[in-house]
Amino acid sequence: MRVFSPALLLVLACLLPACASCPTGAAVRILRPNFDTPQESGACFLAALACNKPDSEYLCLSEDLKRKHGATLDGWILARQDIRAEAGVAINRAHTLLAIEERQHPEGIVVWWGFNEKPLLGLLMQQQHYFDIYVDQGNKVGAFLDAAPAQLIEVEGKRLRLALEDSLLRTLGTDPAVTKLVIGSEWKVGGVLAAD
Repeated sequence: MRVFSPALLLVLACLLPACASCPTGAAVRILRPNFDTPQESGACFLAALACNKPDSEYLCLSEDLKRKHGATLDGWILARQDIRAEAGVAINRAHTLLAIEERQHPEGIVVWWGFNEKPLLGLLMQQQHYFDIYVDQGNKVGAFLDAAPAQLIEVEGKRLRLALEDSLLRTLGTDPAVTKLVIGSEWKVGGVLAAD
């Protein structure tokens, strides 16, 4: 007969409830979030809600919503209690909600989530644009852009010209060893709406 050490049993006792509380599909969305589309980003947020992961929820929030809650994870942890209370027991199954409909909104796109064509929850999704510059040993500087990347790029014959203006660029010095430049757009949660 094999005897398990008390330390191993204690580790298993701690891990099993954690595994059971976050379904595999939701855990994958949390580990590999995708912010390419309003629906993908919304699904990542709902997975984080279902698994009760405030840090992963915070990662899904737009900069506007972060500022509304003090721009800190601590501010979000306090604010999210109202959302969780309003959703009730259904919050544990948030990752199973289906995207039913997308509607234009003055501040972005609202994606309604629910079951059987019945909306239960709306997520206001906002598109934000950013740049990241990697230098030397992988150090990174970056900032959010006021305009879409397409508005910053000009094609002149065989040349591509990029007009980036940000005071952060001064920190790079006069001759930076840039190894990588990333310019992109992502969709983030700008608000949570209750269904009528």
